[in-house]
Amino acid sequence: TPPTPAWRATAASCTIRRIGEPVQVDPEALGLLTSAGVVPGARVDVTRDGSRVVVVRDGGEPSTGVSLPDDVAVHVYCQTA
Repeated sequence: TPPTPAWRATAASCTIRRIGEPVQVDPEALGLLTSAGVVPGARVDVTRDGSRVVVVRDGGEPSTGVSLPDDVAVHVYCQTA
């Protein structure tokens, strides 16, 4: 199955497959993702928190995750098992 934008993920756990170009050229957004370990190949937990998407590296504490607005999350692609 093709990767799905993180904000549309129905499963709580997935693997980051790619980060879209709009985020790659945004140093602030890319820095937040990288520091949270949300990089291609990483296993993550994705949850919705109101109008934001929270992505936490598998096994990480919730405080180590990143909270993304939908306009950024739409460019973070993940794939379930």
